[in-house]
Amino acid sequence: MASGLTLLRQKNKPLVTWAVNVGKIDLAIAGSWLVVSRLGIRPLGIQEPIELLTAVHFHYTGFATALLAGALLAHSGRNGGRLSVLKTIVALVIVTPYVVAMGFVCSATLKMVAAVVLSASVAVLAGSQFWFSRNLTSRTARTYIRLSALCVFVGMALATTYAIGDWLKQDWLLIPRMASTHGVLNGLGFSLLGLLGWLVQMSDHSAN
Repeated sequence: MASGLTLLRQKNKPLVTWAVNVGKIDLAIAGSWLVVSRLGIRPLGIQEPIELLTAVHFHYTGFATALLAGALLAHSGRNGGRLSVLKTIVALVIVTPYVVAMGFVCSATLKMVAAVVLSASVAVLAGSQFWFSRNLTSRTARTYIRLSALCVFVGMALATTYAIGDWLKQDWLLIPRMASTHGVLNGLGFSLLGLLGWLVQMSDHSAN
């Protein structure tokens, strides 16, 4: 995968290219928010732990998920999958984290709706990932990717519950509990296992 952004160097920009490049932008945003958090800067009056959580979310729900979406889209295209619904889901997955971030600044309702849409989109992406994994040549890759998909269903259900509870000002799930449940499932489960799965598949494809 080429380093840097490729959007400006390509005339025709398929959705896979957009997904990968948005993921790179997400990584830069995540790193910036991590620096801001550690330096104790409070832009727009945003306080901790929201600053640190913004960095975490753009690392996982942004960067990692965008790469997983791009890998799935590229794989399903090579295997003749039906792409119209998947393309819609991928577009939602890579755009909606920015809408959630906007909601934190300007509208609690927008934040809640965007969070629910994002959770549903990631869950559908995970379901598609599980379904398409049957075409993978590597058994290890299939195992990682299927475990990745299974982890995210519970994680996204927790995220939806938290988003709606926060909008209703109900303490259904507090941030420490979200970090220890949703955070672990999304970070170590969905993101790490999914990326490992695609790396193993790429290595197996290259070897053959």
